[in-house]
Amino acid sequence: MLVHSLIIEQLQSDGTLKTFRMRSGNSDTEIVVAFADEYEEPREGPFYFLDKQQAQSFARGFAECESRRLGKKYFRCLEDSYQINLSWYGISTEWNKLSLYSLSLPEYAIPNCLHIVDPHNRAHEFKRSLVRDDLNNRFIIYLQCRSRHGQFNFDLNCKFTIDTSNFSLAQYGDHFTSNDPYRQDYLGLLPLEEEVKVQEFLQKPISANNVSYSTVYNIHHSQFAGGIVDANTIHAKQIGGDIHNTDT
Repeated sequence: MLVHSLIIEQLQSDGTLKTFRMRSGNSDTEIVVAFADEYEEPREGPFYFLDKQQAQSFARGFAECESRRLGKKYFRCLEDSYQINLSWYGISTEWNKLSLYSLSLPEYAIPNCLHIVDPHNRAHEFKRSLVRDDLNNRFIIYLQCRSRHGQFNFDLNCKFTIDTSNFSLAQYGDHFTSNDPYRQDYLGLLPLEEEVKVQEFLQKPISANNVSYSTVYNIHHSQFAGGIVDANTIHAKQIGGDIHNTDT
């Protein structure tokens, strides 16, 4: 997948959270990534970076990015489970561009409840994908951030348990959660026959000057606090991730 920027968060079982952003250096150069279940190669984080320089930039920047302990309002340890509440507001969006968010749950964490909603309309739940990362023993939440209003906002709530014995066979699913990060948002919203028509239309190549083009997704840089690294440079800028009050 070709993307323009990434928002990457990683949670530990002690309630510390690492927040990191990565973006391409200019509009003509994209970050080339694959999702956690696409290869069986050594990897740190939720993505494979298929460009060597970009992989090095991510590894260096992610290693230097500080972890911060969440407040009790945002991370709670219950009797036999955990609960996390996160919010992101003001993710910039443009037509035909996308911001891609990922959250890696703690090692051996198995989700049993997941909600990602529009804070301005809590009845509206966003489609997302969830992949079990067997290499790093983590479940990873992927969210494609789109909005026709120029900004994307979401509140995330997840309950999970830590279970080393059953992690390798664990699964989670609901009406809004898919195990396919490439799944299109319109799937599940249209009648089956209409989904097929849309899928065929999007997959049909467009020929121009004997060159075939297919749809690719671009990710737009988001303007908010978090770790940033320019994918086309080695220097990493370390920034902390702010957690916002979801009750206001």
